[in-house]
Amino acid sequence: MKLFTKDSPEYVFVYGTLKKGGTNHRLLKNEKFIKHHRLYGFSLLDFGHGFPYLTRDSKNSFVHSEVYKIENFFTMQTLDTLEGVPTLYQRKQITTNLVTTFPDVELNYYLSHFDLSQHTDKLVPDNFWKTSNIEFKVIVDNRVY
Repeated sequence: MKLFTKDSPEYVFVYGTLKKGGTNHRLLKNEKFIKHHRLYGFSLLDFGHGFPYLTRDSKNSFVHSEVYKIENFFTMQTLDTLEGVPTLYQRKQITTNLVTTFPDVELNYYLSHFDLSQHTDKLVPDNFWKTSNIEFKVIVDNRVY
């Protein structure tokens, strides 16, 4: 992992309570949302703790989430503390291309210590963590969506 300085921003992939609408999103309120993104080779587990656990999976599986550009060193420290680094999660990096017109970036993500093969009954449907229980019913042309 490269050394983070105030002149070199970090990019972080968030998939649970840090997403927009999530209970911890306030920690990213001063950071720049870059895009929605898929992280391939991973899945989410739900043990009923109110937040998901990211775990390695097959190359074909992916987790839907959000990417933020972190320019404040203390925000990264705060995220590491929230995620319980290094005991509950480990902060890892993967090289990826977020936008085709820009060079590859090192994308930070928080990986749990759980082994998916022992917890397949805890998989989050579609590997998408819902940030609220609010459901919207939209009616278009007399059809409910």
